Amino acid sequence: MSLFDRIANRYDNWYETPRGKFADAVQKELVLGLAGAFPGDAVLDIGCGTGNYSLELAARGAKVTGVDIAAGMLAEAQKKAAALGLPVDWVEADFGNLPFAAGTFDTVVTVTALEFAADPRGVLLEAMRVLKPGGRLVAGVLTQNSPWGRMYRDEAAQNPGSVFAAARLFTESGLTSLLPCCREVRAGLFIPPGPPELDTAAARALEENGRREYKNAKRFAAEPGFIAARWDKPDADGPHLACQIALYPLGTGAVSQAVKKALRVLECYPVSYDVGSMSTVVRGSAAAVWTAVWAFADRAMENGLEAVVQAALSNRCGCK
Repeated sequence: MSLFDRIANRYDNWYETPRGKFADAVQKELVLGLAGAFPGDAVLDIGCGTGNYSLELAARGAKVTGVDIAAGMLAEAQKKAAALGLPVDWVEADFGNLPFAAGTFDTVVTVTALEFAADPRGVLLEAMRVLKPGGRLVAGVLTQNSPWGRMYRDEAAQNPGSVFAAARLFTESGLTSLLPCCREVRAGLFIPPGPPELDTAAARALEENGRREYKNAKRFAAEPGFIAARWDKPDADGPHLACQIALYPLGTGAVSQAVKKALRVLECYPVSYDVGSMSTVVRGSAAAVWTAVWAFADRAMENGLEAVVQAALSNRCGCK
């Protein structure tokens, strides 16, 4: 049974309170504002839970697939979709091994799901793999150092059975460093946690002031409770090049498995690659190659390897 199955039937109760509705509206504004237009787009919602974002996206005209590992949460999502008459394809699957072909979706969103993933970088790499070139990936997460983050940590400390006992909250840099070339970050939820009741006008004023301070990087600015980041999958078009890279072990360990994990990163971007005895040559558009190599190096380091760029080669090497 998934961590969330036991609370599936009461998960949406928070969104029915005034404070919950306000927080949900703030988060949706940030996430969907970054994700862009939806009518006719194929959109994947990773960690869709009870369908909060999947149903909103479907209502806006997107062709939505919602994926979650918790069968109980998906059952609640299906009930809501049937009641609203909204078509969503619900799939039970592991976030780190999505059952979709590369280049399937125009947009991928994942909201308050990375916090519960054993391998957040792996989840985003899978999201990048199933995106079409030029597609958009948006991740929204709960923040570590905000009043909301402190509340979740206190809840976990007081109740080891809480879902937040398994949560890993993020800083802005912790989120944006998961994948290279983050395009934009937006922050919000500057109202503090508290009782369900809420003065909406006062909350909106506090939210707007908090965003201004955060944007201007004032020293004593309030910490946002939620941040959203966007990455775009590089296009396959444009000037082509090849980049030669080598991997070196940083210590002892299963080097062959580490190499396989690093090489899987290259399958997430619109590039081709050849593996030799001493190095790997990556080919594709300049934007795709450099982004893929950067992500490859990050994944390699994470698995005890060092990736060293040996040469950047021009079209004379046979790139097409």
